[in-house]
Amino acid sequence: MHTFEITVLGSSGGPLEGSTCSILVKPSNITYEEIIHNKVKDCLAVIDAGSFMGKLCDILNDEIYQNPVSLTQRLLNNYTDTLTLGQFKTNENGVVVKSELGLRSLGMSPMELTFTIQELANTYLITHSHLDHVLALGINSAAYGSSYPKQVYGLPLTIDGLQDHIFNDVLWPDLTSIKDPKFLQLIKLQESTEQYQQINSRYRTIPFILNHGKKTTAEPFLSTSFLIEDIETNQHVLIFGDVESDQDSNETRNLQIWKFIKPLVRTGKLNTIIIECSTPNVLPDEPLFGHLTPNSLFAELLSLNSILLETGEETTRDSQSIGTGDDIESALKGLNILITHVKERKSPIDPKKVILSELNELNRNFGLGVNFVMLLTGQTYLVDDLIFDVQRWNKSDNVTTGSDDNQTFFNGLLSDWRWILGKFNTQDQPFTSDIFDIFRVLFLQGVQFSLEQFGLSVDLLQETWLRNL
Repeated sequence: MHTFEITVLGSSGGPLEGSTCSILVKPSNITYEEIIHNKVKDCLAVIDAGSFMGKLCDILNDEIYQNPVSLTQRLLNNYTDTLTLGQFKTNENGVVVKSELGLRSLGMSPMELTFTIQELANTYLITHSHLDHVLALGINSAAYGSSYPKQVYGLPLTIDGLQDHIFNDVLWPDLTSIKDPKFLQLIKLQESTEQYQQINSRYRTIPFILNHGKKTTAEPFLSTSFLIEDIETNQHVLIFGDVESDQDSNETRNLQIWKFIKPLVRTGKLNTIIIECSTPNVLPDEPLFGHLTPNSLFAELLSLNSILLETGEETTRDSQSIGTGDDIESALKGLNILITHVKERKSPIDPKKVILSELNELNRNFGLGVNFVMLLTGQTYLVDDLIFDVQRWNKSDNVTTGSDDNQTFFNGLLSDWRWILGKFNTQDQPFTSDIFDIFRVLFLQGVQFSLEQFGLSVDLLQETWLRNL
């Protein structure tokens, strides 16, 4: 069952302008056509705004006119040695990639659709105030209007940066001063609380502070990762701003995030992490300016894996010591890691191709089983939830499973019931508690005959039901 639909308005880390970081997130159980027809506002969330309306219009132009060479392909054609669209992910499972938003039938022009979607996207989360993450927030604001006010959320340091250095009546008009009706609100999220903060009727978030290198004054520059929950489905996605490894920062900010998300990953409530990997692997003394390489990203994933397996390992990994690797016990099999913020290079070889190759090699060498996907500007990604794997948590939950065939049967049955639930649980006909209880009983009865083969108890199955559905 798909959980989120992620449209990439910009995935570049520069230095070319025009397609820098921005993604549009919506739940997968409502279409863009339904959002536009019913004027549903809170389903769309914009994460960073290095790009927005311009690239959205390009995407819609490709869809409406069926352009033979799409925006995505045009950007890939800037390199002579690149990959095809379908080759920018590790495998076919977990993520569906598409090029259209399904809006041709509305009979609207690309520009009409762009303005309409922009009007309904009223919630922004900004990871930090660097221009490649906020440029469109200023340029696009001429289209906001008092009928469609925007709420822009960020940590205090980010909001102060936007207020003091962009919306300051010098670089850009201070639109935040228009109070009646509210035109643009810059809203500070509480930091370091590890408590969910509701940002609209559909989403709530927990912001985590990240290290993103140092200023020219040698002070640390801070960024943000947002753990976003769809309140209706209780599914999560974790989206990082620019970030460096704990090893490079000599802090443990990333480690604290991995510890926090452990129960969400283990219960299938978090299946996708969007994170940067700006450059291919470099020499040890080459500066990274607060970013990740395949080696340092993989070191972070190994730390997450250790936490999920409860090995007691609390230290960060040394990214420079990652070599050929050995097969390890993996708690990350099937986890979607979506890569963004790749910096363009003066080269015939697409750096995205190099980065994916290096990540896949590490993935094979360590047997981690992660599903890497390179985010491409102009594409939309539907991410799937993780199938519950009883064996994965055998060590800590003291669960004894039966044969592989039984495990496959159990996972398949659970997946089928999720699909059925998703079909019945719609906005027009939402579940009542009575209907939910009926489905729960049917689910338990459906596997009752195989309990002895699985070695599972009814209590465990009920717990599985509640955690996964």
